[in-house]
Amino acid sequence: MECNQVRDEIRYYALTQNKTCTREETMESIVPDACPDIARILDTCGTCRLMRRELTDTGVLLSGTIRMTALYIPEGEQGVCRLESEIPFQHLHECQQPDSGSRLLARVWVSAAETRAVNPRKVLFRVDMTEQFRILSPQTLTICTGVDVPEEYGVQQKLTRAQTAVTVETAEKAFTLNDEFSLNTGRREGCTLLRVLPGVQCSDARRIGGKLVIKGVLTANLLLCSEEGQLFSLDAELPFSQMLDAPENEGEPDVQIDLQVMDLQCGELSADGRSLPATAQVFACAVYEQTLPLTVLGDLFSTKYPTQLQWENLPILRSTTQTERLTLREQIEITDQLQAVCGCHTEFGAVSVLREGEQVRLCVNALVSVLYQTEGGSLNCVQHPCSVETRISDGSTDTLLTDCELRQIEVLLSASGMELRGSLELCLHLMHNESLKAVHSAELTPENPIEASGQPSVVLFRPDGGETVWDIAKRYHTTCQDILSANDLTEEQTVEGQMLLVPHNR
Repeated sequence: MECNQVRDEIRYYALTQNKTCTREETMESIVPDACPDIARILDTCGTCRLMRRELTDTGVLLSGTIRMTALYIPEGEQGVCRLESEIPFQHLHECQQPDSGSRLLARVWVSAAETRAVNPRKVLFRVDMTEQFRILSPQTLTICTGVDVPEEYGVQQKLTRAQTAVTVETAEKAFTLNDEFSLNTGRREGCTLLRVLPGVQCSDARRIGGKLVIKGVLTANLLLCSEEGQLFSLDAELPFSQMLDAPENEGEPDVQIDLQVMDLQCGELSADGRSLPATAQVFACAVYEQTLPLTVLGDLFSTKYPTQLQWENLPILRSTTQTERLTLREQIEITDQLQAVCGCHTEFGAVSVLREGEQVRLCVNALVSVLYQTEGGSLNCVQHPCSVETRISDGSTDTLLTDCELRQIEVLLSASGMELRGSLELCLHLMHNESLKAVHSAELTPENPIEASGQPSVVLFRPDGGETVWDIAKRYHTTCQDILSANDLTEEQTVEGQMLLVPHNR
């Protein structure tokens, strides 16, 4: 006779695919007629605009544009000129065909950019892009929480309690910010804006009812040129608040927020140079993760009839999140006599993960570009590759997801040239895959009852080897409660090495 099972279902999303790769894009561009000829390229940077992310039948489609900004010294003229262009990209990443209802998380950023002058009126832009995507597929975990059989069958059930960390929902939203950056340009007036490097950070996220309220800061590193031809940089911030949908699950799930600047358009600087109108497109993604309690049927037997069990291993996920702050400190030797640092920007690639026994080594390669002015008044740019790393002592991690953000960087003049000081913040999501042995199905054989005649009503037994009251009851076809009552014990007490009275079930 098959026991009638009581089953429960847990619906969640599982990380089924995770990929990071680098792509190169190039494009030639003509210098507009209104711009002077190029004498030499000074500096180049790029920002990605991911306009389309889509799961197709053949893979993951990512497309958008890269806005390139090159600064150059014109022939026979003073000052710095700007050359802008957009490089379109469309990349199809082949992968396993995702299940219906899967969610795609993707981000793209520039890890290196350069401009080469083909001739005074033509340039070649080249950019290295880092693309990262993760696919979350819907899953259903079906568990047996017990059996429903008449009491006269003497079925004893052992329930096992555990917990698993699952992704319960994701939410996305694209929004527009229209506001003004407040600037502190000092006494400089009539400034020209040469370059804007955008960024965005989440400062707080709180669930209120069915909504998630996120607070963040849109940042912009501005490179400006004064009327006297002096280059200088400023950092500006624009706080914002937005709402995303939150899941209706019970409890309070943890949330991971990913913010990306899709586009940033700046207007004209005010006459006094103290405000800059801006329109930004920001994309927000929230991933909700919750630790759910599980109650499963861990074992079963009957005091009256033989029992046949079918077992299964239930997947259990243990998840932790931690933040690592990496310090960047480098010396850049410069033979020129330096007068001032005008500005800098940093690009970094994907985080490399190397397992070394019980430790995991994490390394980030960065490329720092510094604009500087010599005492003779010449403008130059130096690019300095560097790397920072850290180790975590958790080699048992099955999956490690990493996200990296540049927190701060400053350039100081030193006796030998420059000193870089800064920090990167790594957000680490560690996942451990485990399994829980549980009863999948159970059958009784009522036609072949356990023979109890000729057995003593009580036996003396000394457990060893870690045997529990449940193991003893199962061995002698009795109940845990009968053993506890006969020995005046509670469930919390240990019984190893103790002589026990074990009453037989009749």
